[in-house]
Amino acid sequence: MNDQYTAQIHIKNTRPIKVENLVAFFSAIQKEYNSSVGKDYQKHIDDSIPEIAVSQIESGSQIYELIIVSSLVLYPEILQYTIVDFFIYLQKLLKKFETEEIDDLYCTRKDCKHVKNITDMFADDGNLCLEVETMKNRQPINKIEISNKQGIVVREKAIAKLQSLEAQRINIFENALLQFFQTRNVKGSTPGDKAIIPSISEKPSKILFNDDTLKSSILEENSNIFRNLYRASGTVEYKGEKVKVYNIERIELVNGNDDEYTS
Repeated sequence: MNDQYTAQIHIKNTRPIKVENLVAFFSAIQKEYNSSVGKDYQKHIDDSIPEIAVSQIESGSQIYELIIVSSLVLYPEILQYTIVDFFIYLQKLLKKFETEEIDDLYCTRKDCKHVKNITDMFADDGNLCLEVETMKNRQPINKIEISNKQGIVVREKAIAKLQSLEAQRINIFENALLQFFQTRNVKGSTPGDKAIIPSISEKPSKILFNDDTLKSSILEENSNIFRNLYRASGTVEYKGEKVKVYNIERIELVNGNDDEYTS
């Protein structure tokens, strides 16, 4: 019989927790687990699903039990043991958000969203704290605690970092698209003339053209947009800096009809 590894999550609250924040918490745990397991074990266990079961509810404390199950039968002891390693990893991730300055935080937008969702409950209750105890056959192995102070600090930094990453993404998109080169002639122009995009809308995935001829010269029906755009030496140059990558998801005419293009 295989050993069973579980995690008990104690949410110690003094005020009611919003249902959506509780759902977001467990959803983030599940998503972060499924995305991080593959990093440590050189393969993703796509069929693993954290199943959350309420084992007990007491006044001022909600206790949940998390069990990792999978349809995979190969090496079940490895699958079960990942739950212990995962919460050790999660503790390190939260500690990084707590201790590092926002500008020094190296993380993805996905990490920021997961960390924010895990700590959103702290906005509901100024005294809330979390305790996660991993067990083997009901015997404690490891315990991590998220104090109220840590939860609040981590949440604030995750929100700030997410806003910073969103701003960077928009700026890179705009800068990369302000200049590009067309592959075909437009009346009165020569090959390689710069096609200057007059403006970019509030949504960074949209480009505006004010000339139908220019648009039709760049786009061909039923063709990939990248076949009709090229970059000098493989780059776009903007304000003296070369931008190597840009994505185009939507192109439309000013005061014209929308056309969808997905890159």
